[in-house]
Amino acid sequence: MSSKKVIVTDIETGESFDSMEAASKAWNVSHMTLTRARKKAVSSLGTTVKGRRVQFKESNNGGRHRVGCPVQCVETETVFPTLTAASIEAGVHVTGISNAIKTGSRAGGYHWRKM
Repeated sequence: MSSKKVIVTDIETGESFDSMEAASKAWNVSHMTLTRARKKAVSSLGTTVKGRRVQFKESNNGGRHRVGCPVQCVETETVFPTLTAASIEAGVHVTGISNAIKTGSRAGGYHWRKM
């Protein structure tokens, strides 16, 4: 697994931690126990750790487009608050604009960049 920050949530109680380290301390389980559970977890269903139903979610995606990151249409210079807002306005799927940002190609006939 990568070293990205992971949000750990007890599905039944809603108790959430912003890192596996914090969850392991609070629940008195080893970090390795959580790491193994994370590898086995089915994203939507989670897994069980010492009697807790636990779900893992990465809090960012390694420097690629982040949730809520503004994007700009290069040609019109219009800034959108999110990738989703840009995709709705341009009538293009989110992945099209995301790929255009990564590769410098066009989506919906326009070039795009992160702000």
